[in-house]
Amino acid sequence: MKKYILSITSFLLIISCGQSQKMNDKKENYLLDDLNIYVEKFPPNESTSIDYTVDNNIYKIDRKFIFDYFIVRQNDTFKIVAPKTTSLNSDFQREWDFISSAADHENKIETISITVLPGISNENQTMLKYEYQYANDLGYSSFSSKSGVIENEMNVWMHPHRDKYFMILELNPFPYVRMPLKTGTKWSWNLKIGDHWKDIRWKTWEGLVENEYKYKIIRKEKLLTDIGEMECWVIEGVATSSLGLTELTAYYNELNGFVKLDYTNIDKSRLIIKIKEIR
Repeated sequence: MKKYILSITSFLLIISCGQSQKMNDKKENYLLDDLNIYVEKFPPNESTSIDYTVDNNIYKIDRKFIFDYFIVRQNDTFKIVAPKTTSLNSDFQREWDFISSAADHENKIETISITVLPGISNENQTMLKYEYQYANDLGYSSFSSKSGVIENEMNVWMHPHRDKYFMILELNPFPYVRMPLKTGTKWSWNLKIGDHWKDIRWKTWEGLVENEYKYKIIRKEKLLTDIGEMECWVIEGVATSSLGLTELTAYYNELNGFVKLDYTNIDKSRLIIKIKEIR
């Protein structure tokens, strides 16, 4: 029996060493950027707008991800309202308010979405467009923004929605998963955050604060979504700074990316974002 146990142990050790070697071999094709995220490595001046996207399995050009969302504050559930037009001297990003998730309003933001676009964002990222759909016209969005995602065989990292109320997510762990995809994998990164992200409704500060992010894959589970059941890796992330602590439980599917994001915000409220449709 001892000999059998030793053989199994040796076999598992060989597999583990082999997987580690494969990961080390893959690293040769990537650079660790200033944020401790792996990005594709190309010869100087030889990358094109498609190079950072052509090998994506999830965030492919023209793919659109539509999400439902809920804000939980003091045991009540909210969405937001945002005017469709704005005055010349108004603070556009702060023109919003909470509304009961069950209430009707012509300016209620019912869903949010991400669309993958051609081109490069932030020098080495696949470009994303972030939009917000009104309850009375889900095909209409009066405001949007663009940023990026990094997807490759080493990691998947993306900017969250960050317009109007969703500016609060700048202080939270960003959606991020590092390979290998297995329970126990850990990673970290850091980011300095300017005071233009502050809002009196959650937290104010002056100058820069630095968030330290730590993540861990804690399990794999089946998640029931509006578009079917999905096998997901469950990732727990924590961000700490002088402002306090924020958290994220992310559900990552290998075909559809981050299909559920459960945030605990700097003001202790929660924001839950769930996949509703993929086009």
